Amino acid sequence: MTDTDSTQVHLVGSVPLANAEEVFATVSRLLGARLPRIPDGETGERSNWVAWQLPLLEANPNLEPDPDSAVPARATADDGLAVDAPQFRFLRVAPGVESADLDIETQYASHAIQSYRTFESLRRAGKVRSGARFQVSLPTPYAVASLYMAPVSWPVFLPAYERAIAREVALIADAVPARRLAIQWDVCMEVIACEGRLPAPGDDPESFTFGQLGRLCATVPGGVDVGIHLCYGDPGHKHIVEPEDAGILTRLANGITESAGRTLGWIHMPVPIDRHDAAFFDPLKHLRLSAETRLFLGLVHLTDGEPGARRRIAAAREAVPAFGIATECGFGRRPPETVLPLLDLHVRVASLAEE
Repeated sequence: MTDTDSTQVHLVGSVPLANAEEVFATVSRLLGARLPRIPDGETGERSNWVAWQLPLLEANPNLEPDPDSAVPARATADDGLAVDAPQFRFLRVAPGVESADLDIETQYASHAIQSYRTFESLRRAGKVRSGARFQVSLPTPYAVASLYMAPVSWPVFLPAYERAIAREVALIADAVPARRLAIQWDVCMEVIACEGRLPAPGDDPESFTFGQLGRLCATVPGGVDVGIHLCYGDPGHKHIVEPEDAGILTRLANGITESAGRTLGWIHMPVPIDRHDAAFFDPLKHLRLSAETRLFLGLVHLTDGEPGARRRIAAAREAVPAFGIATECGFGRRPPETVLPLLDLHVRVASLAEE
């Protein structure tokens, strides 16, 4: 069996091992050629998705607590807000500050560049497969704005954060050869907005999402692999919204594919643990992905292991004949002792998918 026809595995981003070196070496050893892209595990302060951005925002002299905002109803570390602060208030842009004057520090590039040095060292030592790419997962500006900024400040904040992320992409691309780099855009809060559970700029959350992702994809230089992680959140290993079916995921995948202005390397979608029915997967029959875009379905769940994955694989195949496998989201909020069993489950489920 070749790398081309074997079932591929996608890791969304976070892997709670000790550090990037342990992540790179461990996942390479267990998953080998099935893993075309390898993230650094987003270890340490980055383990809870974008929560580590909040202190950086709070330290920004042009941002301040919004006195008119209330404490979010779910202000715990396990919720979709990714904060653990009973006194948390949304931030706002200080009065009189224009978007062009708002400079935001995100530090994504500094972490990525440091991790790539480790990745490259292990690759040269033969501990990382030569053909694997280094994967950097980045949030959309709306993700950070919807979690931490008062909506009244979005018109000023969103363009500023978009510029900041574009700068980070440029710095990463300068440090990592294009042939070795993969950029993933994490699209979560947009999915929740399309479900009607969050406000979004303008009257149409889907159109907003397509425009935003089109601009973000345009910041990535040619030759870099670009992909999309669609998500319903993973607070407490539960979705923020339980989807009726894969309809919204399908519409977003199609729209982002059209707006990206380039061929996407992959699109990842979650599959709820209790969905192995045709009704959930049926919308995937309407996917309009490029032939070069690999679909990954997040149907691997440690809770029900191989039997559950087998049911979800069988149901998914009725709608889409070919796909790679993944979990629904990253591993970041998972106990570290479950990481190795979960990675081993990926190997076994990938083999199931080839039966």
